[in-house]
Formats: sequence, C-alpha cells, structure tokens
Amino acid sequence: MVNIQTQAQGSDSTFTAVEVGGPGTVGSMSRSLLWETIGSTEFYWGEKSTYYLRFAASARVEAVHSSSAENSLGRFSYNSIGDLELNRPSEFDRVLFAPERKGGEASGFFSVADLWRATGMLRILYGARFEGNRFGVAPNLNQAALDPFGQRNDFVPNSMHVSPRIGTVRTLLLRMIPAAQPKAAARGQCHACQTISAVSSMSRLPRNR
Repeated sequence: MVNIQTQAQGSDSTFTAVEVGGPGTVGSMSRSLLWETIGSTEFYWGEKSTYYLRFAASARVEAVHSSSAENSLGRFSYNSIGDLELNRPSEFDRVLFAPERKGGEASGFFSVADLWRATGMLRILYGARFEGNRFGVAPNLNQAALDPFGQRNDFVPNSMHVSPRIGTVRTLLLRMIPAAQPKAAARGQCHACQTISAVSSMSRLPRNR
C-alpha cells in the first residue's frame, strides 16, 4: 500500500508525503454465534374448565470473538518521493499487540400464566416469569483502576429474576345493533421484564503476553 499526499495547486509551497506499508486490516477477524430455542403451549384445564393455562420457555446462547490487526505489519513514512527512492524513511510505526475480544452468555426464561374466566364477561390473568443469565467470562481486573479508585472492573451482571404477571380482560357488549350484539374487549396488564446486557459489552480483553 502506497499513499501519496500533495498540497493543492495555488499554495505557496508544495509538500509530498509518502507512506508505504501493508494493508491495516490483514489478519483482522470477527465471529459471532447465536443459538436460541423458544416454545410455548396453551390449553384448558379440563373440558369445561374456566382455567386457560399457558406455559412458555426460552433458552439462548451467544458468543463473540474478534481481533484487530490494525497496522500489524508496520508502515514507513517518507517526506518526499526522493527519500523513497533513496530508502530514507522519516518514520516507522507498528502496532505490536492488539488484544482479542472474547465473550459468551447463556440466558433463558420460563413463564406460567392462567387466564381465569371469572364470569362470562370478565377474565383475570395471573402468573409469573422466571428468568436469568450468566456470562461465560469476565473482564480482567485492572489494578491501575482499583488502587486509586477502589472500584473493581471484573464484575459482570449475572442475575436471577422473578416477576409477577397480572391483568384483566373485560368483554363489553355494544348494543347499537341489538340483533348482532357485537362485542369489544377492554384489556389491562401489568408486568416487569429484565433487560439482559449485551454480550459484546462484556467481552474479555486478555492480558499482554
């Protein structure tokens, strides 16, 4: 790779800069893996039951692996084409070490809910959702940040969480057309869900070797 820079015409002086080196992205790599399974089932608890049950579950595994080889082969800089011909570089720079980023996370949930028909016009929803996640690796401890600030950087938000579900479904009769008696439903639900941190934000940077 050769880059040549010159000043635009009309300027008081001319300047030529030449850079010679390998492409900066040679050897760079990025990989990601995602596997997820989701399932649910719904059924009445008997032929004439007023309980309508729903089960749902999900399992998810995600992994990332990337490395950067920006300027890993080095780059020579020359002040002029004449210096290039004489092999007289003014500067050489190279990135000796670019750490890899690795990370993985497993997460999932299981929920159970019942839509109970309290009356012919009112149904009540209630249930619970169990969810959690675990990261496969954690960032290396940065002692330079721990000593002056007293804060560790190798913590990852592994968690377990249980949240309730509650709601209602109210059927309304619209009597504008008595013969047809069209119906409308008013729904209300309250629940809480946990946001899982992205695995890319928890990638591990190995120590220099």
